[in-house]
Amino acid sequence: MRKFVLFSVALGLSFPSESYSFAKKEGALNRDNLTSAFLSSSAKNAFQNTVQGTVKDGKGPVSGVSVSVIGGTASTKTDAQGHFKITAAVGSKLRFSSVGYVTKEVAITSATLDVTLADDNQALDEVVVVGYGTQKKGNLTGAVSSINVKENLQSRPIADVGRAIQGTTPGFSVTVPSGEVGSDPTMRIRGAISSIQGNSSPLILVDNVEIPSIQYVNPDDVESITVLKDAASSSIYGAKAAFGVVLIKTKTGGSAEKVTVNYSNNFSFQNPYKKLEMGRVNALKYTIDALERVGGTETGAFYKVNRESYERAVEWDKKYGSSIGKDDPTVYGRDWYVDPGSPTKKYGVRTYDPYDYMVREWAPTQTHNLSLNGTIKKTQYTASFGSLNQSGMLKAGDSDKFKRYNAALRLNTELNKYVTIRGGAMFAQRNKIYPYATNSTTADPWLYMYRWSSLYPMGYDENNNPIRSPWSENEAANQASMLRNYINLSAGATVNIMKNWKVDVDYTFTNEDYSWRKNGTRYTAANSWVAAKQRFDAQGNPVYVNKEGAVVNKGDADATLAYDLSNDMYTANGSAQDHIYMRSQNEHKHTVNAFTTYELDLNDDHNFKFILGLNRVTNDGSYHWTQRADLLDITNPQFDLAVGQITGSGGEYWESQLGYFGRVNYAYKNKYLFEGNIRYDGSSKFPTDLKWRWFPSFSAGWVVSEEKFMDWSRATLNQLKFRGSWGVIGNQTVPSDLYVSNMDAGQINYIVNGALLNSVGTPKLNWPNVTWEDLETLDFGADARFFKNKLGLTFDWYQKKTKNMFAPLEGTTLTLGSAAPWGNFGTLTTKGFELAIDFNHRFENGLGINFRANLDDSKSVF
Repeated sequence: MRKFVLFSVALGLSFPSESYSFAKKEGALNRDNLTSAFLSSSAKNAFQNTVQGTVKDGKGPVSGVSVSVIGGTASTKTDAQGHFKITAAVGSKLRFSSVGYVTKEVAITSATLDVTLADDNQALDEVVVVGYGTQKKGNLTGAVSSINVKENLQSRPIADVGRAIQGTTPGFSVTVPSGEVGSDPTMRIRGAISSIQGNSSPLILVDNVEIPSIQYVNPDDVESITVLKDAASSSIYGAKAAFGVVLIKTKTGGSAEKVTVNYSNNFSFQNPYKKLEMGRVNALKYTIDALERVGGTETGAFYKVNRESYERAVEWDKKYGSSIGKDDPTVYGRDWYVDPGSPTKKYGVRTYDPYDYMVREWAPTQTHNLSLNGTIKKTQYTASFGSLNQSGMLKAGDSDKFKRYNAALRLNTELNKYVTIRGGAMFAQRNKIYPYATNSTTADPWLYMYRWSSLYPMGYDENNNPIRSPWSENEAANQASMLRNYINLSAGATVNIMKNWKVDVDYTFTNEDYSWRKNGTRYTAANSWVAAKQRFDAQGNPVYVNKEGAVVNKGDADATLAYDLSNDMYTANGSAQDHIYMRSQNEHKHTVNAFTTYELDLNDDHNFKFILGLNRVTNDGSYHWTQRADLLDITNPQFDLAVGQITGSGGEYWESQLGYFGRVNYAYKNKYLFEGNIRYDGSSKFPTDLKWRWFPSFSAGWVVSEEKFMDWSRATLNQLKFRGSWGVIGNQTVPSDLYVSNMDAGQINYIVNGALLNSVGTPKLNWPNVTWEDLETLDFGADARFFKNKLGLTFDWYQKKTKNMFAPLEGTTLTLGSAAPWGNFGTLTTKGFELAIDFNHRFENGLGINFRANLDDSKSVF
């Protein structure tokens, strides 16, 4: 009977608004059916119990909070006083969510609930990867931008990381000048040029190790990307960070003791972003009008235009413009003609659009990504595999494509509470295949296409011969291939000396192989670049045609002598004749990073962080190339099937950098922020007494929104921070022999006893005191976030001055007889500003809005 009473009381406590009565029957209530009776009663009354309460934050009631039953359909919102009322069963859970607050789940234990939500300071507390460590985004004092990987890389049909991050950050320019598949993006930070001798490209680091190309990184492996723009943030990386740093952190293993397998496949299409429309008949009118205004009568090179040919072109466009397409042959008399009195002059009537002949309307891209990650006891692991197969936009059979394969393995093992070891391997292969047509002209095929006059014929002539043009040469060209293999092997350890003191040591070996094969060919085509030849029939009689290109008798109306283009075999002159060319290059790099980190907190008001370490990079490489001309079989280019001259060259190189660095961070109540960096760098590229230099940098920040006098703004303003920085970085991205007088060996064009004479040239002029360029950066910025971090604003003004810039010596006379020596003679100043605005909002149904706009401008003066 005691159990029966307790059960009755329990029901009364759980459902105080309900009344229950029980009739005792033999065997009606026991341990088994007691539970089922309770569950039946609960299910029966689940939609009859009202739960109400109030939602608050640290400042008071919160309106507009979404309240929903987890696993159910009921939902509501809090009113202006933060009150809510919802029907739910005791024992179920309610979810409370609102933008700007951390989502909270609360179990229903009574009919009244009071819930307190915590501010979601993710935008401020987000951890950003910086030089040799991390920092809260809200505590940054330098010009640092974090790129949202989820928005820009994940689930997007992108070929590489570089193209994915275009336009994501102000002051960070990413362009693909040629637009070719497999081509490396050109990246610049704050100005198109920072040194006229150096390459001005930022340092790209993957897990603190430099990589030669961002193309080697599989977008699916990326966890975070950070851009360091000013000297204060990037100087800790020293010599190679003069033009900024792009930090890429890859994904690590999972935390659960299970294997997680992810596979993604993306099939997408690409099309030209912008089509350059070729001016045709209308453009000819502008040409003729401009020509006649200056008293001219005709103009043009291989095909000329005058008033008569223009009027015939207008007639042609009206009569044939809609019926004759790019696949129709070029016909003499209808599409072009010669001056009867001067057969060397050809006039075009039909106009052509090279774009239609050479550029695809779309091209496919296929990607596959597979990853495995998890934990076995105290070992985290992740393995990933990726492939990319991308077709180019150039119509050239199957000769414009790019393939990439990626594989990575990372392990992290906690040996004990003091020591954690890690290791990793990364492999990437890039293979770019394209038509090697550049041995026919001096121009790139894309430039060649856009400099092609609309009067110059393309396609085929009446005899089905291809007409000499960038289209025909791309179709006939042999394939060229650029194959790169990249291997990265790393090992490291973290030793926790005490709670806030640790030491990190990492070693990385990288190897890059580069193979380039170019097979030049001979071309056979109807040559529109030379004079036309008269047409004769089988009996040797001249052929006559009319203005429609039809063969007529000599005395018929509009009859004129017929001409054809000469079907010639041709190549370019010199080394670009038909040939086989191969080049190979191999480079090894050894990187050592060792640093110690110590954190100190005093009374929760004073926070210090110290870093002290060293970085050493050495790399050596070699290259050679060989070329042989005059192929016996242009369809099978091989060295033993060529009989012409053999030429070749090669070389070896080596360089090294060593740097010692230190950094201190200080924050007082997360309101007053300071950071100081110091580097002592040495480079093998300079004379012994000028190899080493000190490079300091400083930055400070003031979080105004944390001041008491800003309490009035807390309802709308989440953060307002002013910051400033100054620093100097050394640049050494220049040739290693600027201060060395080299003498080139070779042969001169004098034949003695049947052989060319060997010679050694005079040494070049040099400046012996070549040393570091100094890149000094001054930056002032402000960061603000509003409306529960929905809206963010960032502004920076900066000045970047390259002192002691490598430049040729001024004042040398024209009678010097040699090129001016290079030294630290120049100064380059860049001034600019950056503005970024972002907005995010998520609706109740889960849909969200993400908006970001960037504006930047800079001007450089040399």
